[in-house]
Formats: sequence, C-alpha cells, structure tokens
Amino acid sequence: MYLVATCSNKWSIPLLVLWSAVAAADGVQFVAPVDGQVVHPGEAVPFVISVEPGLNLSRVLVVPEGKSGLTIQEFTAAPYEGTLKIPRDYVGPLSLSLGAFDGSDPPVGLSEDEVTVNVVLDVTPTGMTVSTELVSIRLPQSTNIDARSIDAIGIYPDGVHRSLRGTLTGTTYTSNDVNVATVDASGVVNAVTPGRTFVTIQSGTANGFVEVRVKDPNSPILPIAEQTTSVTINAGGFRIDPETGEVVQRLLIQNTSPFPLSGPLVLLVTDLPQNVLVSNAPTTKTILPAGTPYVDVEVPLDSAGRRHWFMLPGLTTTATLVFCNPQDIPITYTPRLYTAERP
Repeated sequence: MYLVATCSNKWSIPLLVLWSAVAAADGVQFVAPVDGQVVHPGEAVPFVISVEPGLNLSRVLVVPEGKSGLTIQEFTAAPYEGTLKIPRDYVGPLSLSLGAFDGSDPPVGLSEDEVTVNVVLDVTPTGMTVSTELVSIRLPQSTNIDARSIDAIGIYPDGVHRSLRGTLTGTTYTSNDVNVATVDASGVVNAVTPGRTFVTIQSGTANGFVEVRVKDPNSPILPIAEQTTSVTINAGGFRIDPETGEVVQRLLIQNTSPFPLSGPLVLLVTDLPQNVLVSNAPTTKTILPAGTPYVDVEVPLDSAGRRHWFMLPGLTTTATLVFCNPQDIPITYTPRLYTAERP
C-alpha cells in the first residue's frame, strides 16, 4: 500500500504508510498487465485500470519504479489506459503501482494494487565488459557487500549495452574455488579463506572473468600457486649469440585451462646440469628449492589489444632463457610455471 503525497502540485515518489492513515480506494486495480507477465526491452506494454463505478476520483497515477527511468502517467478522467515503453537498455523486474485520489482538498490517495512485469531478452549478448577485473578482500570481510559486487554489461546485437545483473538476464556467476570465495546468483562475492580464485560470468556465448584475491592481514603476501599443469610449454631450438657465445632459447607458453592464470607469472628452470647457468635469471628465495633460477613471464594482450591482470584462456606468451655453458654440456631442464608475488 502506497501513499502518493502532493506538494505544490508536484507528485512525489510513493511513500509506504499504514492502513489507518488514509481511506482506501479498494475499487481501483490493474486489469493489464498481469503480475509476472513477460515483456521485452523496447516493447510498448499496454496497461488498463479498472475503477469501480461510483468512485469520485480526481486523479489516477501509474507509478513505475524509479530505476526504470519511466515517468509517472497521470489521468484525470476515464478511460484509464495507455502504454508504457520499456527502455531498450532495461532488463529485470519492473514494478508498477497505482495512485488513486479522491476529490477532497487536499486530495487523499491510496494504492494497494501493484504489478511486477519481468523484462527479459529473447537474444543473448555477443560480448561482455565487467566493472572491475580484480576484487580484493581483506579478512575479516566487512559488511559492505556492495563494494564486492560484480557488475557485468552485455553487448547485444542491436548495439545496446545492458546490465547483466539479476537472474532474469540468464547470466550465471561461478567461483572456480569456493574454498577461497563464493559468489551468488547476483554476482555478490564473499570471502572464505586467503588465496586466489576466479569468478566466471557467463551469458549465452559471452563470458568474462574477475579475479578475487582474499588476503590475511597478518600475512599480506598471497600463497604461491604452481600453474604448470594449466599450460603447455613448447621450447624452440638453441642458438648461439655471436657476440657473447651464450646459448639462447625461446619458449612458447599457452594457457590451456578454462580459467585465467593469475599474475605475476614466473618460469622456473629446474633440474639443470651442473656447470650450466641461466645468466639472465635471478634465483628463488620462497619457491623451493631455494636458489632455482627463474625469469618473469609477461601477461600477453588479448585479441583486442587489451592488457589484463591475468592470462586469459587460450592466450600464448613467451619467455627467453640465456644459458652460460662454457663446457658445452647438453642442456636439459624442467620448466615450471608459478604465480608468485615474491619468488
């Protein structure tokens, strides 16, 4: 039940009131649309209001909820009907309430009738953007849930960009490690334990990723994670640098997993023969065994030339190793890929 108050002949937003505050206009209700009716963005939705004979009404208002961007429609006489043009960029539930006013001065009105139509799309997006690609949460998590909500925007064939929030959009949110963080159907993330995980946002064939980092205030450095099983590493042939005499090798590293790889990425060179050194590599301090040579691995640009916090599925990057091998020993080693802030 909603009271629509007046001030200087300007209608305000609906205000919730008690039954005892005003007299009820029980004979005013929606005939169309019906509650739960499915409509589409851009559609002109007819509405019809029935008024019980004998009611002395000075005005009837159709009040769409504010976030829709639709304006209030006002009637001073029958027939009480018209159309509402659903915005092309609106998706989700849309509530309509009635304001019915008698002829007293000042007018008194009450609407107990309200319907909600479901604005859904009959097409899926061809692309997607997300409001942020990185959500960082420090334990214990605060109650400010909005700061940890993921907002995704779908790019549709008609060129309109629409919010993908809400179950009516057909969008799903999935955490690939619920032991680190969970995500609900509306894209709200909640931390569980320190670590890294990714939230996959899927709508039709379009998808997006958001990295979630959960940190312990007593240990702000995130745990090291090995990524070797998530990639294929193809080593090129050895060549001799004519100026230095060092042996140079280029490696191709492809993310073959369905999830991104969190950065920063480092490639360790393990199981090297004695007396063979990697001259362009520092050595590890926190990744065991300590003293293992490693090189930084650059996160590649995506197909649109954009850089991300992480390495997307299917992308390939490179690493170059420079060996010092004065005894001309056959060079063999095992490459291992890690995510590590401080190797």
